[in-house]
Amino acid sequence: MLYYDPTESRSGTRLPDTVIRSGVALPGLEKATGADFIISPLSEPKLTEITASRPSQIGLRKHTEAGLLVQRKSGLDLISSIPDLSNILAKMLDWTMYPWLLVAGEYKINKQGKVIAGERETEWGYNSLLGALEDWQLRGGYYTILCKDSLIGPWVARWHDKVDVFKDQSDKIILPRKPTQTITVSNSNGDDMPWRATLASFPGIGIETATAVANYCGTLADSLVFLSDQNNIRLKEVVSEDGKNAYPKNVGLAKLVDARQWLGLEVVDGQQEVLTRIIGDKVISKTKEKKYKKPTVKGVDDVIVQSDKALIRVASDDELGLPY
Repeated sequence: MLYYDPTESRSGTRLPDTVIRSGVALPGLEKATGADFIISPLSEPKLTEITASRPSQIGLRKHTEAGLLVQRKSGLDLISSIPDLSNILAKMLDWTMYPWLLVAGEYKINKQGKVIAGERETEWGYNSLLGALEDWQLRGGYYTILCKDSLIGPWVARWHDKVDVFKDQSDKIILPRKPTQTITVSNSNGDDMPWRATLASFPGIGIETATAVANYCGTLADSLVFLSDQNNIRLKEVVSEDGKNAYPKNVGLAKLVDARQWLGLEVVDGQQEVLTRIIGDKVISKTKEKKYKKPTVKGVDDVIVQSDKALIRVASDDELGLPY
C-alpha cells in the first residue's frame, strides 16, 4: 500500500504517474509527519484523511512503524528546501526511526562553487548542499539520490517488496543507530523542558497536562515510565507531609491505559502489583500483602512495584546513566 500527500499529484511537483496510479491520496499526511508518502506493507487500517482524532493517529502510526516514511525532493525543490530540512526531519523522527529523504535530479558545481540543479544555476553554494545532506544523516536520517524522476517508480516498487519481506519475518532485530547530533526543539522563552512536546503528542494529553506530568516526574524517562503503567493511578493516594499531592490532576486511569496502548504495550486487566514509594534506597513499606498501605513521604526519588511474588525496584536515571 502506498499513501501520498495530495500535493504530490500537482503539476510541476508531481510524482511519476506510475507512482500516483499505484497509490492513494491521503490528505494531511505531510502536515502530520513531514513526509510526502508512505510505503506500507499493511492493507489495514484503511486511511482516508489524517486528522487529530485518536483512530486516525493510531492508524497512521501503524503504517509508519511497519513501512517507510519518505520525503521526496526533486531539482530546485531540494535547493529551496535546504533551510527547512532540519524541521522536516524533526517532524518525521516523531513517527519513524528511519526518516528517508529521496532526492531525484543531477546536481553539479560551477566555477564559482554554486549548485547547478539540472541545467539551472542557483545562488546556493555546493558545500551548503553537501552540508545539508550530511546533517540529515548525522541527525538520524537516511537518503537516496536518483539521477532523474523516472527512477522513482522502480525505487518505490523495490522498497514495497522490501517492507513486505520485513512484515512476513517472524523475528525482527532492529538496531537503530544513535544520531551523532540531536535536534532539540526549543522556543524563545528558553523552555528548559522542550521534551514536553513528546508527552503532548500522546492521545488525550495536551500541553497543559504534559506540563503537569513533566513537573511531577522531572525527566522524559520518568514521565514515560509513569505514563506506561496503569497501576500508577494509585499514586493519587500518595501525599507529602504537608498534606499536598502533586499528582497530575488530569491524568486518570483512562489516560494511563491510552498512553500504554499508544506505546505499544499490552494492557493487562486485574494486575496485582501494589505501588509504594521510597526515598533513595530506604523502603518506606516492605509489606508483601496485596492490600495497599498508603505511605506518607516528603521527597521521592524512585518507585517500586510490590507483589506477592517479588519486590522490584526501578532504578533512578543516575543509576541507569540516562542523559536526562
